[in-house]
Amino acid sequence: MSKFKIRIAVVNDAEGIAKVSTSSWKTTYKEILPQSFLDSLNSETKIEKWRSILEEDNEVSFIYVAVNKAEEIVGFCHFGKERTGNYPYEGELYALYLYKEVQGQGIGKGLVEFSADKLNKSGIRNLMVWVLKDNPSWKFYQHLGARLIDKKQIAVAGESFIEAAYAWESTESLLIRGEDG
Repeated sequence: MSKFKIRIAVVNDAEGIAKVSTSSWKTTYKEILPQSFLDSLNSETKIEKWRSILEEDNEVSFIYVAVNKAEEIVGFCHFGKERTGNYPYEGELYALYLYKEVQGQGIGKGLVEFSADKLNKSGIRNLMVWVLKDNPSWKFYQHLGARLIDKKQIAVAGESFIEAAYAWESTESLLIRGEDG
């Protein structure tokens, strides 16, 4: 991962985050979500959303970005307190997205480790994430030690999908993993 560094996101990162988010949705969910929905996604419409999130003085959620040597954002994670209160987990990974061409290089793992470290230092000792059942990233979360804890039906673009929740019982378990995962 030496070609990349991870840092806390700043307001000026909103455009880069929006571009990664849009691109990742289009590549990850191709053949999962309706193509017409994916075609309608546009990073320009997401910039203000991310700028607003980044401008909040928020002790509840955090965003880290992974940047290449040219300081271009190639991935990000958004995480914080679990949003529903329906689960015995204090933390939640809201979003983890990377450009397809940098996946498999340890960046996602690094972002999860940085998230776990920040949560652990904030007193949040466990973590969960929601992922569409058909999204192959569930294997990534399992490889990092998460276990399936729940499933629910959700609607995206007017269609029904199954979303699965994975959880780690300890944020510390994500900090002591070796290079092999």
